[in-house]
Amino acid sequence: MTLIKPGDMVYLTGGSFGFLMLRHLPQDLKCTLVVNNADIANRLRAFPNVDVYVAGGLMRKSGSIVDSMAREFM
Repeated sequence: MTLIKPGDMVYLTGGSFGFLMLRHLPQDLKCTLVVNNADIANRLRAFPNVDVYVAGGLMRKSGSIVDSMAREFM
């Protein structure tokens, strides 16, 4: 059973938990993911049915995007 259903919109955290979630995300699931990490967004390019929104703002060396602009986007 998957908690993310087709058509869902989900925020995927930019921390290590977000990278762990990528391992369990079905490649064929059609959904929309909102992320605040450039590396996670790049990896999601391999998921043909996932629409990806990336929060804009200041990017840390870790790839996470965090500042007031990113918070407002979320």
